[in-house]
Amino acid sequence: MSKLKELVDEACCMTLEQLGDRLRSDLASINEGWSRIGERAVVRLSPSKRSNLHVHGGVSGRSVLILLQTHDGSVKKQENARFMADLFVAALRSEEYEELQSANVVVVTDNGPAHSEMERLAREHLAADGIVNLHKFVVLRLGPYSPMLNAIEGCCNSLKAKMRRFMVESKHEVLVRGEYATFTEHRVQLIKEVVGSDYWATCVAL
Repeated sequence: MSKLKELVDEACCMTLEQLGDRLRSDLASINEGWSRIGERAVVRLSPSKRSNLHVHGGVSGRSVLILLQTHDGSVKKQENARFMADLFVAALRSEEYEELQSANVVVVTDNGPAHSEMERLAREHLAADGIVNLHKFVVLRLGPYSPMLNAIEGCCNSLKAKMRRFMVESKHEVLVRGEYATFTEHRVQLIKEVVGSDYWATCVAL
């Protein structure tokens, strides 16, 4: 948006070369491609090396939010195990569990590679933290292609839909860099604020 304002201030007097230079200053690079007449140009891009924002969430059987965390960058087994250990502790302290003191805490996950060995690694974290009641900690990994059995999938889909709506409704704020070095950095911060607010709780309630 700042580039557009500068362009308007200059009475739109700018060559394509100058405009390309300004775009590169924000987008880092502009890819070009070619194609035969009548065919669409396709530019094959390598996987993004930028740091993504991941959301870790855990809900109870009654669709109550138990724990929510955000993580920058790729999520590996140790990060998953740490979250699972924290989720177990949060579940033990929840009001819902007070009604089921003798029951096990069953953590349901999908069958992704990052979730393998989760029970063993999470138990190591819990033991290092001095947490008792480890016999109540159970991990259930769902079979392949069974997202309908994982309650968190519906919550994530609802959150993504609300996030897209937020980006549209807040497009003027999204297009301003502000005090951040890049537009991407500003957008990631906006997403963190939204995910960390009551936005997620309203998604779970749907």
